[in-house]
Amino acid sequence: MQKIEKIKIILLYFFLIAGGLWHILNVFQSIMSVLAGPLLIGLSIWLLGEVIQINRSKIISKYYQWAAIVIVVSFITETIGVKTGIIFGVYSYGPVLWPQLAGVPIAIGFAWLLMLISSIALMQRLPVINRSNIRTQILIIAALMTFFDFMMEPAAIKLNYWSWQNGTVPIQNYAAWFIISLLLLIPGRQMKVLEVKYPVLVMHAFFAQLIYFIMIMFK
Repeated sequence: MQKIEKIKIILLYFFLIAGGLWHILNVFQSIMSVLAGPLLIGLSIWLLGEVIQINRSKIISKYYQWAAIVIVVSFITETIGVKTGIIFGVYSYGPVLWPQLAGVPIAIGFAWLLMLISSIALMQRLPVINRSNIRTQILIIAALMTFFDFMMEPAAIKLNYWSWQNGTVPIQNYAAWFIISLLLLIPGRQMKVLEVKYPVLVMHAFFAQLIYFIMIMFK
């Protein structure tokens, strides 16, 4: 691992752990609430850029198309979900993640992309994965996405990102996360996004965010 990549990983953990500590200590909360959405978008774009940079000449134009599909389709899905309650269950977004369009934070589409690429990066480094079985890889990625959401939900509610009817996260939400992840990965399979090399920094984004949400959860 190159020195510059180690520095990036350290900075990633530093800022997310610092954010968790600031919340626990109840400092900089007004600033954090204002910057939460833009920072999430920025983190997603940064890590997407890292994937593109490490592949440079090998990256295919369809990868950009897949990233755009994930952002747009996940945003539309969340919009339908929040308006109808049919997809994830009955929930509503709080004012923290801004800007918003039709009551849904713009950052949500980027969050789905961020979690998908970090889950792919993690899957690529799991020693038990059969590299020749694309279906197995997709199922593992969808399972990682669902696991992340399960860990994130209590913290996201505390942070006022969103709230659920009766304060309870329905099982339907986790089933939807798994199925939507699969559906977003199907065009990704055709566009060969699983064959792209993902830097270790992107994998660490999965764990760094988990640490942040776990810190919030146990405040």
